[in-house]
Amino acid sequence: MNLSIYSVIVFILSFFVYLEINSYTNEIHSDCIFIISILAAASFIGMGVSILLKEHFIETAYLKNELERSEKLKIVSQIAASVAHEVRNPLTVVKGFLQLLKESVDDKKKDYLNIALSELDRAEYIISDYLNLAKPQADQLEVIEISGFLVHTLEIMNSYGLIQNVQIHLNCNQTDLYIRADKPKLTQVILNLIKNGVEAIPDKGEVTVNAYYYKEEICIEIIDTGKGISREELEQLGTVFFTTKETGTGLGILVTFRIVEALKGKIAFHSELGMGTKVLLKFPAVDQLK
Repeated sequence: MNLSIYSVIVFILSFFVYLEINSYTNEIHSDCIFIISILAAASFIGMGVSILLKEHFIETAYLKNELERSEKLKIVSQIAASVAHEVRNPLTVVKGFLQLLKESVDDKKKDYLNIALSELDRAEYIISDYLNLAKPQADQLEVIEISGFLVHTLEIMNSYGLIQNVQIHLNCNQTDLYIRADKPKLTQVILNLIKNGVEAIPDKGEVTVNAYYYKEEICIEIIDTGKGISREELEQLGTVFFTTKETGTGLGILVTFRIVEALKGKIAFHSELGMGTKVLLKFPAVDQLK
């Protein structure tokens, strides 16, 4: 930035010197024109170099942060895999015995057992999130037509949205948007983000899903009219165990980040308190025939 400012100052001073010289002569000297041309070129080159250096520093800082986050996730993933496998086996045994016991008790005790079984289901769901965190690889890649995929995915969430008094809309008139992805994992990403959007709306609102092509990428936007997220919270999204929900674990959004990364995609959040949240997903566009 300083280099750019200095270049501009030199150019302006040179220009005024040229005007001063020209005011005392009746014809423009070729030497002055040559000098000012050199200074103008130096000014523009200086600004260009300054901008390039600034972009390089920003990109370096971003890559450093991504590397640190990746190392932290790697450690957490290794711990998660070992813990999840060890915990899942006894949970399966306990759940089996509770289901057998349920058949031989009265209705009141069945209610207690139903509560216990539901909590075991929740524990298994959390463990599954840990396993997904440990192994987010895309196993079965296929070419997916985004418009039809989103129509089907939103049908799954419409009933949940109605229960929460939230309308879910889809804006995608293009039927030539294709990406290569693991369909179950991509479905998990979209459902998780839409669910987060619905739950971020306290009373009544909308979640809008947009899909379009831009610069060789397929973009999917998920926009809610919820309470929004502060800048401090935005910076922590995707970190281990961070969540804005009272009963959340933070694993859902962390798994989402890992899956998008495994699918060679990008994810970004834009939000302000009281203004809702927009999630932008980008995936490389592919030809239908590939």
